[in-house]
Amino acid sequence: MEMDDDVEERLQLHSEVMSLRKELELVKEDEARLRVQLRNSKKLVNEFDPQVAKLVSVLEDEAQQSQLHKLWEEECQALNPDEMDWSTIDVTNLNERVYDVRKMYMLASEKADMLYADKDAKINNHTDNREQGKAKLKERFEEDMEGLNELRTRLKQIKDEHLFHQHRGTARVANRNLVSDERKKIDRQNRVGNIEVRTSAKVDALKSSLTELMEECKVLKKQLDESQRISDERKKALEESLKKMQDEGTEARDMRQVLEEEKEELSTLKSDLQGVLFYVRAAKREEEIF
Repeated sequence: MEMDDDVEERLQLHSEVMSLRKELELVKEDEARLRVQLRNSKKLVNEFDPQVAKLVSVLEDEAQQSQLHKLWEEECQALNPDEMDWSTIDVTNLNERVYDVRKMYMLASEKADMLYADKDAKINNHTDNREQGKAKLKERFEEDMEGLNELRTRLKQIKDEHLFHQHRGTARVANRNLVSDERKKIDRQNRVGNIEVRTSAKVDALKSSLTELMEECKVLKKQLDESQRISDERKKALEESLKKMQDEGTEARDMRQVLEEEKEELSTLKSDLQGVLFYVRAAKREEEIF
């Protein structure tokens, strides 16, 4: 009876040993397969890391050579010539910094529009004042000419009366005041001539001023159009550079996220392989013991 129990126990032990050997074979196959995967993973990592470094270097070089970066360097050199922090690109807080720059750009654009509008208003006001001045001068000129016409009419009337008295032989009555009348007549003519000269000089000066003002308005209008064109071109270039920089930043962030995810997967795979390797070694030690 004891012999049967001993035989049965040995058979059971033998059966367990055989099953353990089968499991060991499976574990060895799994170990070999995992080792191959680990070698392939290491090879992939070794091949992939230089590509990533090269890609990052290329992206950094493109960012360094971008039109937006050149404009940024010019502004930094003009504002902070003694500092060199702007010589390298800092990608930290890129979205916030882009938002701040966009906000500053919009404020500058609004200010430029206000300046252009104010300049147009001043030009219009200047034109209105010029037209009003011309109208006032013309009105005064017409009033002065009307007064001169009245004076000429009065002088002609006096002359006709004097000739009439000469023909009638009654000029002696008027001869008492003839010298004073002639002097007054000469004085009036001189005053009329002086007034005409001054008025003509004023009219010529006003015409010259009007011509100069019109030329200045043409020059200002040309400068305004040129400034508007340059501003529009620079605005378009900045918008294109900003869009390109945003696209490059988005692509770089996506690439970095993919690389980080692959790195985490490789780390997890490495941990699993280390666990399997530990289990295989433990199984080998148990087999050697048995």
